[in-house]
Amino acid sequence: MKRTVAEAHRAFDDVLPRLSDYQANEGRQALQELDQHAANEADEFTKAREEEALALRDEALKALTEARDGFESLSAEGSEGRIAGTDYAARMHELKERQDTAEAKLARATEIADGIEGIEADPVAWFSELQKRMPHLRTMVPW
Repeated sequence: MKRTVAEAHRAFDDVLPRLSDYQANEGRQALQELDQHAANEADEFTKAREEEALALRDEALKALTEARDGFESLSAEGSEGRIAGTDYAARMHELKERQDTAEAKLARATEIADGIEGIEADPVAWFSELQKRMPHLRTMVPW
């Protein structure tokens, strides 16, 4: 029967009292292999997500630095009176939008990192939940 990793563990616990020692050991071995597969899948997924989070963070930090430099430049030009008020306001608005976009990217990178932390805390549970949502990922077990 096709089951999630968590379902396979529960079903095995239910049939364990009726199994011979040999069958119980075979079942435990199969469960260890399922757990290892789940951990490998979780590791692969978190590595890809980590790369995405780092790329977002790097983009955000670069954009924030550019916005900060733009604000400093605008402030200097404004204090020296070298820029018209409407131009000053337009540039200020543009820089604020760039800053907001960068902060949103940084927040998204943080969300991804938090998700990775949850997966790393219990990769088998994460994979089992994934199997619930995607039945084709479920594994055939004899119990």
